[in-house]
Amino acid sequence: MRQSLREGVVFFVHRKGEGVVKIIFRDVIGFIVVVLLTILISKDVFAEVKISKEGYKDAKWGMSKEQVREAFPEMIFIEAEDGSICFRSRIAAEEVQVGFSFINSKLFRVIILFEVNTTNNEKYIGKFKDIEELLIKKYGEPDNRIRRVSENEYISDAIAISTGEGGYFDRWELEESQITLGLSGDNFTLNLIIMYGSKDLAKEQAEKKKEKSLNDL
Repeated sequence: MRQSLREGVVFFVHRKGEGVVKIIFRDVIGFIVVVLLTILISKDVFAEVKISKEGYKDAKWGMSKEQVREAFPEMIFIEAEDGSICFRSRIAAEEVQVGFSFINSKLFRVIILFEVNTTNNEKYIGKFKDIEELLIKKYGEPDNRIRRVSENEYISDAIAISTGEGGYFDRWELEESQITLGLSGDNFTLNLIIMYGSKDLAKEQAEKKKEKSLNDL
């Protein structure tokens, strides 16, 4: 309930443990400012976050951490110190780690890391081609394909990649997403990943990184 008095604007509010309390705003303009700020803050807090139609499976760009967990109810998630979450699964007969990264509490990137069970780096080349074939069936031919290999004909692609001198990369450009299949390496260890990323939220992440760099100066 509210009433106007000469001394200002009076509000009667109920506070837990105190009952009804009378609050008087002596400055009417100050009262109006408080009300407007309250409305603006409420709109900001309760504004609906835009959820993309794209993402990884049922996890869509813009989802909160809790929404991502709910999208995979059968999975056991682990949370890292940086706020990302992940679970273990199997894809194309291989063990994988599926990680979800967030910017301003919104999902913007998913990385699938394959743990190919082999000591033979050549198998990674075959597995890359297997995954590539599956992605082509789903998304069509990649928009960009890179094969960096050694010019020495006696050095295999697997060795060149495992020493960091080469790499295989495919990239698909969707309406709201970018998908990258990559095989890279260093110190004779290979890494096979699929990275799904939001185009819009990637810009937000870049701005946040830039802001952090400026603050570090």
